[in-house]
Amino acid sequence: MKLRTFLVSICVTAGAFAASDSGHVWKSSELSGFEQKLSGKKIGGQSLGKWSNYNAGVNHREASGEAEVHEHVVDFLLIRTGEATIVLGGKVQNPKTTTPGEIRGSGIDGGNRQKVGPGDIIHVPANTPHQFLLDAGKQVTYTAIKINESGASK
Repeated sequence: MKLRTFLVSICVTAGAFAASDSGHVWKSSELSGFEQKLSGKKIGGQSLGKWSNYNAGVNHREASGEAEVHEHVVDFLLIRTGEATIVLGGKVQNPKTTTPGEIRGSGIDGGNRQKVGPGDIIHVPANTPHQFLLDAGKQVTYTAIKINESGASK
């Protein structure tokens, strides 16, 4: 119940629901169904929706991801299953702008590394390099809430 209250607080802070939006509840069984659908994919995701300046989705990884920087987007990542190492901060190696405000790279020099697992919540401020690293044979599934500080949902 605390997690649901936390998520609602984030959405309210991020710009709230549109006046005509009565909200939505994603039951654990529905989220588990998304996990099953994504299982077996190296990297995959399922959108839960897009609103004024934020969006949410379920993401699954069975391999390490690229280094990422979202210049105007704050990430809240809630680990559902599995484990990984998150790298936060540092400097992106071989940075390339993939779309306006989005940078990807081959890795991160420096940064803080921390193991994460079920129930952990990760806050990634805008303009912060971050990357998921997975050990061989491991997987991680997480809910991502992305808040665009510049106003428009991506």
